[in-house]
Amino acid sequence: MWAVFEPLLRTDFAVVDTWSPYLDAPRLTVPTSVFGAEDDPVVPLNGLGNWDGDADRFLGLHLYRGGHFYLRANLRPLVRQIIASALAAARARD
Repeated sequence: MWAVFEPLLRTDFAVVDTWSPYLDAPRLTVPTSVFGAEDDPVVPLNGLGNWDGDADRFLGLHLYRGGHFYLRANLRPLVRQIIASALAAARARD
């Protein structure tokens, strides 16, 4: 298994290590929801960015208890919110 996933993980880490924001990026025109954890040491709250200022159709910042792997403890509420965000985006499109 490691032989399959190692190249993918190394590429992901290389992107994370070298990425920097594009300062003159155009605003997002697609519906945008942001998900994160209250105590994530990898992506702190201020690292989630000012998406409401960068997206024309900002659907909200949704925070969950936990750290970087908050998904494990919050799977059901997270899935419910993803579905609600997708439905809100679809309704706004009509």
